[in-house]
Amino acid sequence: MVYVGTFRGKEIDFIARRGDEMIYIQCCYMLTDEKVIAREYGPLEAIKDNYDKYVVTMDEIRFPSKEGIKHIQAWNFSDVVN
Repeated sequence: MVYVGTFRGKEIDFIARRGDEMIYIQCCYMLTDEKVIAREYGPLEAIKDNYDKYVVTMDEIRFPSKEGIKHIQAWNFSDVVN
């Protein structure tokens, strides 16, 4: 099951659940500046559970994990969900 969610008034682009597993996904074209990074990572940082959290973009470079949130390039996302 995949759905859009909110947490403390902030939108989570996708929440995917399969059995006992769950992942949170934020998507944007590119992480172009600090404002965009804060917008995309902020809602995920507010969630204090141990499920995987991802920011998926089309950036050529891969950003390091931040607060346990992994950045992944869109063309590599299928490696994560399979």
